[in-house]
Amino acid sequence: TFSDVSAPSCTPCPVGTYSENFGGNTTSCIPCPKGTYSIITGANSLNQCLPCVPGSYSDKEGSTQCAQCLPGYYSTIVGATSFNTSFPISGTGST
Repeated sequence: TFSDVSAPSCTPCPVGTYSENFGGNTTSCIPCPKGTYSIITGANSLNQCLPCVPGSYSDKEGSTQCAQCLPGYYSTIVGATSFNTSFPISGTGST
């Protein structure tokens, strides 16, 4: 949580961010790193920023969800930070 000068009490950090500090201010809320996301309001640890699962990625800090690979593409990487880590699915066409 952080203390907003205009608020009468402490305010939880918004989703996609966390703060491990007591008595912080608005700058105390740190965005989750690329490759992770958080849906927790008031997250108090980097561990609450979860890695994107294979088949998804997060290319921005402070994400609240991971983007899915496009149809026809896949990724085996946990915590992928870019669409560029996905690969086309090999065709299974008949011969």
